[in-house]
Amino acid sequence: VDGFYIAGAMTSPAATLALEVLGGSSPLITNDAINGGGGNGGASGAGSTGVGILDGSPEVRSCAVTGGTGTGNPGSLGIGIVSAGSPYVHDLIVSGGTGTPLSLTANDAAVGVVIGSSATQATALRDLTVYGSDNVGTTGVVGSTVGIVVYGTSLTVDIESSFVHGGKGSAGSTSSSAIVIQNPGGTTRVLGDRIYGGARTGPSSQTYGVEAEQGGNLSVNNCEIHGGSVATSTGAFSVGVGVQAAPSLTLTFDTIYSGQGPGGAISIASGVHGVVLTDDLLAGGGPGAAEVAIDMGSCSGQLATLDHTAFVNFDDLYECASGTPATTITLMAVALPGISTAGDLEIQQIGAACANPTCVPDPSCPASPASCLPSVFGASWTSDDGFTGLFDGAPLVSDAMPPLRGWTLPPNSPCAIARGGTQVNGVNADLFGQTRSSSKPTIGADEYVPTVCAN
Repeated sequence: VDGFYIAGAMTSPAATLALEVLGGSSPLITNDAINGGGGNGGASGAGSTGVGILDGSPEVRSCAVTGGTGTGNPGSLGIGIVSAGSPYVHDLIVSGGTGTPLSLTANDAAVGVVIGSSATQATALRDLTVYGSDNVGTTGVVGSTVGIVVYGTSLTVDIESSFVHGGKGSAGSTSSSAIVIQNPGGTTRVLGDRIYGGARTGPSSQTYGVEAEQGGNLSVNNCEIHGGSVATSTGAFSVGVGVQAAPSLTLTFDTIYSGQGPGGAISIASGVHGVVLTDDLLAGGGPGAAEVAIDMGSCSGQLATLDHTAFVNFDDLYECASGTPATTITLMAVALPGISTAGDLEIQQIGAACANPTCVPDPSCPASPASCLPSVFGASWTSDDGFTGLFDGAPLVSDAMPPLRGWTLPPNSPCAIARGGTQVNGVNADLFGQTRSSSKPTIGADEYVPTVCAN
């Protein structure tokens, strides 16, 4: 099915769907523009859907898919995958559309992709550009939006080498999330992705880069994550990675920015234990931003490992429910007795605030992100709170490589962990494909830096 414009009915009292795969079929669907239409799904499902894969093993690539303008639960959906086969969905631009939720607070207005089938390795979700909603004006849709939802039980799903935007929306007490995981008993692996939580203009709204609501094993490797942008109001917050439930959580070689608003880079509920954080770069909004790098629901037993991680632009590095916030690496090590805290760094201004051996001095930090984070990320940190830098990155690099996409570290960055790119959990290359090597520095998702800053 190649080169068509395919659309569901633009108005309908029932749910509409542009293209559906059924009956164990395995078509190749390429170079199509697909619009879900404008139906009404009621409480039982999406009002409009671009592509529904209900059975079979289709390959869908090189298409532009939008969920349409439907009303339902959710209002509109770009792609829904529930198949016992092996669908391969890659190299697409997908938008959730501009739907209307049946209930403003209980349902989503628009969702880019819902996957309810295992998808790993050759059949992974990969090389996608996903938006939770169409980018309409400055406020987007009225209601909550999600880029990708993993929904099922005991699924194994890889989301790989993709750009995921949570979408834009308005209305109070609503949310945008780039990736939401509801996969008890399963395993979700987020690998080499650029992730933006989304943008909200309503009061008491929230954004998440990655949000694990129902627990399966979760690993996030080689990703760059922006928690999102929220309105300045009581109750509004943004979070890079928020985990309510997960029997196993590993964050390795990630660059995580807490986003615009109170919240934090990482927030983990009290029931989650054995968390491994290693070789991550955590960045915040600066003094007075009411953000914490790592927020834990319990003060004991949650973290198993916290090593070779850098903390940039935070007042509080670590906080747990009943403990005093840790403002330095030294105090954090006291708060976390018995776990590995080797090689951790904090970036602080020269002077009394940076007098311990775990501190790297930088006269630009802490400060507003616009002042501090260009010192860390160079030209790849853009004036729009890093958003376009996350997806486009520095426009030029010195060695005639193609333009990099994402936040990169310039040669003079204060952030480089001296042990080099020691492989962790089998991750042997950085986000940009550079082989990790002990002869080169590493921090977060980017290793491609020619100098090492000793701590």
